[in-house]
Order: sequence, then C-alpha cells, then structure tokens
Amino acid sequence: MSGKDTKWDSEQKTVMNIVSNGVHTDWQFFLRAEEAWQSMKEASQRAKEEILCEQYIISDDDVGKEFIEILIKKAKKGVNVQIIVDMVGAAVSGFFFGAALLKRMEDAGIKLIFWNPIRLWRLDTVFSWFFRNHRKLLVVDNDIGFVGGVGFRKDMREWRDTHLKVVGPVVPEMRNAFFEMWALANERKFFKRLRKRKHFTRGFQFVTNSPSVNRRFLYEIIAHEFGAAQKRIFLTTPYFIPDRKMSRRLRLAASRGVDVQILLPKVSNHIWADLAGRRSFTKLLQAGVKIYAYENHLLHAKTFAVDHHFASVGSFNFDSLSFNFNYEANVVSHNPLFVDQVAAYFEEDKKDAVLIKIEEWQRRSFEEKTLEFLAAFLRKIL
Repeated sequence: MSGKDTKWDSEQKTVMNIVSNGVHTDWQFFLRAEEAWQSMKEASQRAKEEILCEQYIISDDDVGKEFIEILIKKAKKGVNVQIIVDMVGAAVSGFFFGAALLKRMEDAGIKLIFWNPIRLWRLDTVFSWFFRNHRKLLVVDNDIGFVGGVGFRKDMREWRDTHLKVVGPVVPEMRNAFFEMWALANERKFFKRLRKRKHFTRGFQFVTNSPSVNRRFLYEIIAHEFGAAQKRIFLTTPYFIPDRKMSRRLRLAASRGVDVQILLPKVSNHIWADLAGRRSFTKLLQAGVKIYAYENHLLHAKTFAVDHHFASVGSFNFDSLSFNFNYEANVVSHNPLFVDQVAAYFEEDKKDAVLIKIEEWQRRSFEEKTLEFLAAFLRKIL
C-alpha cells in the first residue's frame, strides 16, 4: 500500500458497525500513524471528564509534545488526565529526559506513572526489556477508545501500522483494564503484581496478555483460533518469532488445506529479531505456509484474521516478548464485517510485498544462515 492509494485511504475512514448481543459498536481503522494521531488528538481535545492514556512510546519530540500539550490544556480545565508510560519505551524515546515538560505536566494536574522503573545503568541490557508495558491504549470520557500499534514519535509517521478507534460497550472494558494496570503500577513488589492480576479481560472484545502463568489470554485465544481454522489464516506482524506451539499450529493448519499467509517487513527496526524469526521459515514454507516480505515503508501492524469469524488488532507482536514477557492488549471481534475488513487490508498490503519461495530461500548465502543460527539462541528473549 503506497501513500498515493486514495482508495484505501478513504475506505479506512469509513466507520463500520458491530452488533453484539443487541448492543451497537462502531469502529474505524487507521493505517498510518499520522491519521491515528490526528483522531486521538481530536478526541482528547473534545474530552469533558477524563483522558486515560497508556503508551509504550511518547517521545519528547514535536509529535509527542503536541499531544502532551493537549493533555496539559485539558488538565488545566479540570479534565482528569492519567498517563501510564513504560519506563524503557520512554527512555529509549527520550521522553524520560524531558524534566521541564514533566514538571509542567505535574503542575497542570496530570497524574503520570512510569511502568516498571529500572536503573539507568540497566537500560542497555537485554533484561531491561522484560516485563514491559507494551500496550497502546487511549480512553476518552468512557465513550471512545483507541488501541493498536501506534506510538507518539515522529519517525513513525510513515510506518505502515494499524490503529483502531472504537465506540461502544468495549470502551468500558478498556477503561477497566487501564485502571487495573494503574493499580498494578502502584504495587511496589513486582512478583506480587503478577500474582495480584486476577481479572485481565472482561467480555470477548477486549483481551489482554500478561507475563504470568495462566494469564496469557490473548496468546491462548490466538493459538486456539489457529488450531480451529478451516479456510484461512492471515497474520501481519513486524516481528515473527513463533514458539513451538504456534509454529506447529500454523504448519498443521496449512497441511489440512487452510490458506495460511504471513506478512512481515522485509527488514524491521530490530535486525536480531528478523534473523531469529527466519530460522522457522524453512519448516513453514515446506508445510505450505506462504510468507510475504513487505517492501513499502516499515511494517509495524499487528493483526490476525482467521476464516470469517475471528480478527484481532492491537499491540500484540508474534514474538517471545509478547507471548511471555510483555503486557499487551488487543480488540477481538467475531463479526464477519470486521474480520473481512482486516483481511482486505492484508490482501491490499500484499501488493507491496514479495512472496518468499522455498527454492530461493534454501539458496540464501552461508553468511545469512550463520547469522540466523546465532540469532536462534536469542529466540526466547526476543
């Protein structure tokens, strides 16, 4: 999908409908960060009572500051503004160092929590990436919710991402999930936080994932859908590092005739994740799974579509960090209109992707194979 494709730019602005148990829900897709930013800013500017923001990345650049300025103005007018920012995501993005801006936010009345604070000298270690809050959630006045893969940083402007706006009964679920995380963020003992989390999801539309035993709800739902698929599995992810269970589900689905297609960036912004994931390509390709390398902009979308009855959009990557270590959140729907729209975006994105053929894949260079072999040792922590 290129920036000049007006067909899809206009279609994504069309609000579709879900009818669940007689309750009406609207949704809207955004396929570029800039469009998602604009909608989130407009919703925040109209807020009358409350703005709840949960983000992995809010950068101290023009994009991040513009959004923060809106929140400061609303807070000064009496709107309750609460923000959870992951400490690692904030530090990497430079937001952590904006002391003057943080002071202005505090003076305006904004309540800000950095998730899972760590020591500065550990920011460059691999272990600092564990147990991060990777969710991207915005709830305004308990009426409008946003979730997806979009953060607030200017270099993300042209990324091919997917963000979702929803209006309806799922929004109170999103609000509840935010306050659960807020309570957990105030729990000082980390392992106690893991044990305390008992209600990670309410209803079927908003599903979360936790780095604690028996609370990987999103992982289990997706694994189940892959195992039950009859016609198609369309998976878009920027980082593809399947564990044995997920890889087996995908291969078994392909072997029983399911059209299994995976869309990945040709090169992501994490080269070791790319290399580690490629170790699984051979078995998947041999089983009949189709893998596409996306070449237009950086692909950062995280979407799943199974048959005509299941689709999911959110922050959940298809890698070990999302499976086991990060806090994640997705909207899930069984509505066929929603599912088919996610699938349609997948098909359109394929026009800017190259199919990886097994014959060509097996002829890749010795150097590539060696790097993939070495990266495979890091699979469980990427």
